[in-house]
Amino acid sequence: MIIILFLLSCCSIQPISCETGIVYECIQELKNPIHSDTLSSRKTEWMVLPILFKSPDTGWAAGVLPQVVYRHLNSSNPSFLRLDAYYTQKKQYHMVLRSSNWILGDNLHLTGRISFKDWPTNFYGIGNQTSDAS
Repeated sequence: MIIILFLLSCCSIQPISCETGIVYECIQELKNPIHSDTLSSRKTEWMVLPILFKSPDTGWAAGVLPQVVYRHLNSSNPSFLRLDAYYTQKKQYHMVLRSSNWILGDNLHLTGRISFKDWPTNFYGIGNQTSDAS
């Protein structure tokens, strides 16, 4: 499952013929990462990936990661806006909004990140001399 998500995140998903298959195309792109930019025509691309994981601190967690990649006018670099949002089995949640924008003809690169979370954890101190009240 992790390998499939990794392969899907390493290449853009576009319609391809049934002879090649999407896994083959992704592997070819990983072998030869130098390729023409897929956003050269100023096309906006959307991608939505699932988030699923498990850990002792959180239990099972599930969420979604939508992302849009686009270009501003007179910009040759791609810009993006992405949201990571997930909720855990132990009622914890985390949301992160990230952005990267190239403007003014690629002379100014604006990045931003804002997050909101409710992530209570137990901390009992450092070492063997912690109090029982902790």
